[in-house]
Amino acid sequence: MTATAEVHVAADWKQQIIADYPEAVVRLATLRAAKRQHLIFGWIELYPGDVSAPDGWTAGERPWPVPTTVGWTCSFSATRTSTVRALKWYEDLLQGTLVFVVDKDASPSEAVGSFGQEPALGRFVVHTESPFVFRWHDGPRVHRLVPLAPPLGPVRQLRNIPPAREWLKRNFSGFDVFENDEWIGAAALVAPNPLCSSVGMVLGREAGDGSESVVVQITPRRFKSSGVASLASLSIHLAEKHADGWSDLRTIHVPPSGQISVNFPEPVKEVASALVCQERGLLRLLEPHSWLRQTNVSTSVGTSRMTVQVPAGGRRKPASEYAITRYSPATSFAVGAVPDEVVQQNLRKRRAARIARVQREKADQRLLGLTTSKESTNPAHIVARREEAKAFVVDLISKARKRVMIVDPFFSHRDFREFALRTANTSVAVRVLTGWDVQNSEGDLGDPRIKNGHLFAADIAGIVSQIGDQVPQVRIMPGRKAVIHDRFLVVDADVWQFGPSFNELGERLGVAVKLPEPLSIRRMLSKIWCRSTPIGQFATLRPDDA
Repeated sequence: MTATAEVHVAADWKQQIIADYPEAVVRLATLRAAKRQHLIFGWIELYPGDVSAPDGWTAGERPWPVPTTVGWTCSFSATRTSTVRALKWYEDLLQGTLVFVVDKDASPSEAVGSFGQEPALGRFVVHTESPFVFRWHDGPRVHRLVPLAPPLGPVRQLRNIPPAREWLKRNFSGFDVFENDEWIGAAALVAPNPLCSSVGMVLGREAGDGSESVVVQITPRRFKSSGVASLASLSIHLAEKHADGWSDLRTIHVPPSGQISVNFPEPVKEVASALVCQERGLLRLLEPHSWLRQTNVSTSVGTSRMTVQVPAGGRRKPASEYAITRYSPATSFAVGAVPDEVVQQNLRKRRAARIARVQREKADQRLLGLTTSKESTNPAHIVARREEAKAFVVDLISKARKRVMIVDPFFSHRDFREFALRTANTSVAVRVLTGWDVQNSEGDLGDPRIKNGHLFAADIAGIVSQIGDQVPQVRIMPGRKAVIHDRFLVVDADVWQFGPSFNELGERLGVAVKLPEPLSIRRMLSKIWCRSTPIGQFATLRPDDA
């Protein structure tokens, strides 16, 4: 079956919206700080003709004082109004004017920052991430005003005030704007489907010849004044997806009943759908989803309770014990028919294996060193693995553009020459944090009177004479037992964590991993750096005093 349809969005988009949605509710949260009002978040919820808008409310008779601040207050209001006034408020905000009283012609306002439209005003997007919408909206159309500048300082500071976040979350019915950065200081226009209260899709019966049907049920809205909404302007597009791509696309005009049955020549795999109105454009989009054909159920039964005693491990590690309940698997059974999809299952497994392999190859981690006992006895393998590990670290350091920081309690003057001077850009700031163990360990000659810390300081002094102030800074972290146990490599904004020390990379099996949340690690390292001692201060000590 084939069909063609042209979609015409009404030239006067406001008149179309006003006709579809008689009422609206404007939800608005603002912050007043330093005698200025700031928009935290606001959105308009449009109500189709068969749904009555709730009465408006405000969060308290007075603005809410923000804890731990001086003179800061938050305000929240939900205003029931006509769609005409709601759209006027939205357009004023687009022009940079925030109006505080929506349902009056003359109301207080304040200039705010500029906004961009997404998409152009009069159009909507569907299937977008809008965590503040309600379930009854059932996949609404959304328009947004995007702030063109980051939120000002006071709004950003609210993120770190838990009572303020909880207050806003409670008034926004569970939506935490500070967990969704793209909505901070923004506004949205939410338009539920104006013609349909629901759109459902289920599997029909499978025929004896192997064919199967999909049943679509579209429920029209029922208006008090005009009766059942007409579905004559609607078409639905159904696309079937198999394991290796799309296999079918059909466009069907929606009948007055709203019920459609579509036959497919074999069991249906995944189906996507798009509901389109000739007058309003795209109303709803569902990405491909598969059908639940079989459910596996398993149960477990508790069988025993065990107490584990942990012995003492010194003055600061007292003995302890804990109890644990242990379970053993009991029964397992399946509900539903097993789909006969040998070809597609095999294809999916092969594709999943390829995706997994590519992800492993792109993973931000690296296995360093020998991997088998046979390799560990071969001198050539040891040298090769050491060079491979060193090349990996050198490559990371050489690509730095702003900063490098090497943290290793056992980082010595030899490691300094091996790694700390590898930056290709002379403007890169290089810092090294090592530990007291290096300061106290014997030097290369094995003489107990010569300490590596003194060799390190003297070596740096010699390098200064060659490259001047560009020499990396080295500090000894506090504590005879280094306060940092792990090894880190900071390259610009990234932080890599290493299992082995840099002086034995590749000699034994170890792992380097790029950490997913580097900012907190960099902050911690910076604090310890400020508490650490420049290694140059050890150069004047007598060997016997170290």
